Amino acid sequence: MNKVTHLHLRAGFGFESLNKESNYKKVVNSLLRPTGNHIATKVSLVDMSTIKAMSKDKKKELKKKLKLEANQVQLDWINLMITSVNPLEEQMTLFLTNHFVVNHKRGYRAKNYNNLLRKHALGNLKSCAKAVFKHPAMIDYLHLKQNKKESPNEDFARELMELFTLGRDVLYTQKDIIEVARAFTGWSYDADENFKLNTNQHDNSAKLIFGEDGNFGGNDVIDLIFSKKECASWFSKKLCTHFLSENAEQKEKLENQLATKLYESDYDIKESLSLLLNSDFFWRDRSKKIKSPVQHIVGIGKHLKLTYINHKQISRILKALGMSLFAPPNVAGWPGGKHWIDSTRLVLRMNLGAAILNKKHVEVENTDPLDTNPEEVNTKTIKKYRIETSKINIPNISDSYEWFQESTLKKYKLPTDPLRHHLAQFSLPEYQIH
Repeated sequence: MNKVTHLHLRAGFGFESLNKESNYKKVVNSLLRPTGNHIATKVSLVDMSTIKAMSKDKKKELKKKLKLEANQVQLDWINLMITSVNPLEEQMTLFLTNHFVVNHKRGYRAKNYNNLLRKHALGNLKSCAKAVFKHPAMIDYLHLKQNKKESPNEDFARELMELFTLGRDVLYTQKDIIEVARAFTGWSYDADENFKLNTNQHDNSAKLIFGEDGNFGGNDVIDLIFSKKECASWFSKKLCTHFLSENAEQKEKLENQLATKLYESDYDIKESLSLLLNSDFFWRDRSKKIKSPVQHIVGIGKHLKLTYINHKQISRILKALGMSLFAPPNVAGWPGGKHWIDSTRLVLRMNLGAAILNKKHVEVENTDPLDTNPEEVNTKTIKKYRIETSKINIPNISDSYEWFQESTLKKYKLPTDPLRHHLAQFSLPEYQIH
């Protein structure tokens, strides 16, 4: 495996993105260029204030429609990860999804939030944060609408500092949480999902935050937090967690270098990524990181040069593997690493590529009431799915000598028939890492 291959496997999603360019720095520079891509799924914008007047059956019907639209957005994003000319942009959108965590139950929210993250994925982190915190998905998820002058809600203020910007108990105290909550009172959105400040509910009095006095509003607090070097340190740790393995050599040293670069560049994401991807640490960490379920499924798509067709099937597979893209387990997101691997998930992961290539069924647990007949709930918990795809292209066997480390290829005697060769390859433990 050469350096350019490793770059595409880790910074992208896999094999299809390999090209004739062999100059490593040129490839890195090409990956740092935004594409302007966006998800264009047709979705329904719903004024949620009208739902109260609906009948029970109408509410259930609308809920199902919005969920199915969200599943379609998820499928369209998976396919964009496969086909994008710049997979790093999608990789960073995935990273930001697990950093600025929200939960989407409506297709239009999923689509708009995803496009927002992609717009900033190779841009400025502080600008991204300001846009994210004003998005209806974040406002609803962390109860900013309930954060009012007379009764501040601390949920957003706490997660803002603990998970999004500083890290747990770094710089802030409980008193800071209370004061930050006051600064974000009145943050809301209108019927068209545009941000608005409800001035009647905003606390416009003086506040004391991080030992500084001021009539701080929400934007002021974000600027104040991002002026702290600890904010750059926290983001750099999260960036290394996404792009490096858990036990990467000298990880802390690279985290410190990234934090300095991020802080001195006023939070330019591209400059930090350039430093990370051009570092020797990144190259030495090859073939050691467990792929997330999304990276695994997208990697299979790139490997076989296909796209997926059925949103229900992909939604079911991702849920079984523990990574529904718009339904993270909690506000901390997916922990990653060895958490992706247990006995049940590993069997499904190792069988998935061969099942797609051979057009065979995979078995997954049925846990979604939207897709279950009430009569079957107690009698049928396993469903079989054949993953529908576009035309499959079986790669040359010689490509395996690029994709795997030489030691891996010497360890296994893979068949020489192309189909059997790739069927065997998908079942290798080494296929679960990059």
